[in-house]
Amino acid sequence: IGAAVIPPAIASRDMRRMALLVALAITALAFGAVALGHNVLWLGGWFFLEGVVLLACLPVVLDWSEVHAGPERQGAAVGFLMMAGNLGGVVLALIVQVVVGNPYLALGVMGVAALAGLPVALRLPARTRS
Repeated sequence: IGAAVIPPAIASRDMRRMALLVALAITALAFGAVALGHNVLWLGGWFFLEGVVLLACLPVVLDWSEVHAGPERQGAAVGFLMMAGNLGGVVLALIVQVVVGNPYLALGVMGVAALAGLPVALRLPARTRS
């Protein structure tokens, strides 16, 4: 649902930056909520929402890279974004590994990491050029 329905609606309204900001906020909120309660339905609901939002963001970012880099450099832009995403995942996993013994700290670190992405997303252009 997230990857198929949401990205076309976001692209048609030119709300790519807002979508990324909302996804980061929901990510931070979800990890905070998961740290608070461990009921299966609670966890399932938050992780479902998180998955829908994050799965929608990848097509949005890849489409955005084509809009800004142009079709002749789209492959390089997508490659850079994929490598940066993988590097970020490795760094996050290494940071969380330090506190993995305490699930509250580990979830808190992941929530803080999501909040750290907000200033980066705010530096992105609000609208695409025509």
